[in-house]
Amino acid sequence: MLNIIARVIAPAQPAAAAQLQGAAHRMALGIRAREPVPLPTTTPEVTAGPRRDVAAGADLFTDVRRATSALLRDALGDALLGELRAEGAAMDKERIVELTLDRIAEASRVAAA
Repeated sequence: MLNIIARVIAPAQPAAAAQLQGAAHRMALGIRAREPVPLPTTTPEVTAGPRRDVAAGADLFTDVRRATSALLRDALGDALLGELRAEGAAMDKERIVELTLDRIAEASRVAAA
């Protein structure tokens, strides 16, 4: 879910979206906040056509993450993107929830304006 939210907020809030990607990666791996997280250094290219090696729906999340990563890389550059993902990966669950709710509220305020 964090990757979907990151995609939605990426155009207006790229730094927060990058943090959410890092948090999503940590949570997907089930790593505690104090442990170092091995974040990927590159983003695989988005490929066209269906993939048969993943469960239905899992490819959607992969495609969303990759598309978001491309947007964030263009907006932030590789170095800053990596730093922000690392910040997100270091957050505890309470901070991740707080950041997520704050960013959703901000996106809602902007959309309503």
